Amino acid sequence: MIWPAVTAGHLPWRSLPGQLSHAEGLALIDQMAAFGRPRPILVLTGGDVLKHDRLFEVIAHARSQDIAVSVSPSVTPLLTPPVLERLARAGVVAVSFSLDGASPETNDTLRGVLGAWVRSIELMRHAVNVGLKVQINTAVMSSNILELPALFEVIAKVPVDIWGVFFIIHTGSGRAVAEATPVENEAVCHFLYQAGGYGITIRTVEGPFFRRLVQQYEAGTAVPPCATGVRLIADLHRRLGPPAQRFRVRSMRCLRCPGGRRRFQGPSLGPHGRRPGIGPGLRAGRGLISLIGCWWRASAIKTRWIGDSPRVKLRKIKQCRTRGGTSHECAGYAICPKRSG
Repeated sequence: MIWPAVTAGHLPWRSLPGQLSHAEGLALIDQMAAFGRPRPILVLTGGDVLKHDRLFEVIAHARSQDIAVSVSPSVTPLLTPPVLERLARAGVVAVSFSLDGASPETNDTLRGVLGAWVRSIELMRHAVNVGLKVQINTAVMSSNILELPALFEVIAKVPVDIWGVFFIIHTGSGRAVAEATPVENEAVCHFLYQAGGYGITIRTVEGPFFRRLVQQYEAGTAVPPCATGVRLIADLHRRLGPPAQRFRVRSMRCLRCPGGRRRFQGPSLGPHGRRPGIGPGLRAGRGLISLIGCWWRASAIKTRWIGDSPRVKLRKIKQCRTRGGTSHECAGYAICPKRSG
């Protein structure tokens, strides 16, 4: 569950509406505990989450409920090595940083902050040293696709635990970014399939087509990559050698199904019968609850997530636009995140 705990931030793209009060935040955590086991993971983000004046009280309350906590801080002057050490002592299990390029020139230009790349590398290394798991988030754009193998080499040498790959949707703030074409996205998916064999968990966000490609690889029906895909894979192998292991897809429990009988690929919950775990392989995003204050105040989160809410009802009747017609007519129906819950 992603909670923007603070709406204010130093960085313009991190500003979000709907901040909860401290009491509402603690009540939210209590509701999360009502999900039962395995409990959802709480991701604290912002704005600049370190501006929350009672952040460590929130973390302590979540840990008292046996809820795993991850923090997604902005790389601002508030984030220092001592702060990372305090987060580790407080019981935070993971932190995430954003890197959108393999070099300071590319990353800092895209992020709009000079020195962000160097500080991110320094801080993620310190986070690893103090025992925090580290996730790196990268947005796929036309301008950085060819740098992905070099970026993967950088994060593999830290080393990080998870690489979150976000496929840009050309709406809202995403309109200011040159999104990748469908052909380029497909090339990136072929590359990610190969990158899943180097011991780092790879998660895709807004990339349901990646699940389709993984299933095609497993069935032996995948179409060979285009020239861009071949180039990305060749660059990856040149930098890191052939994959040391075969990738694996990690299955998660679906909270909408009694007893978790149906399983899906999603990053927000751990495997059946275990604490949320991190390991090599691939995960295609599904199962995150992104929390905005007004949305949460409308009704209990468990009711909204599991119950037959208006959102679920809309999903049940929404047509899949992949090939036109209804979801049942689409070859990707079984893995389409827009299909019936």
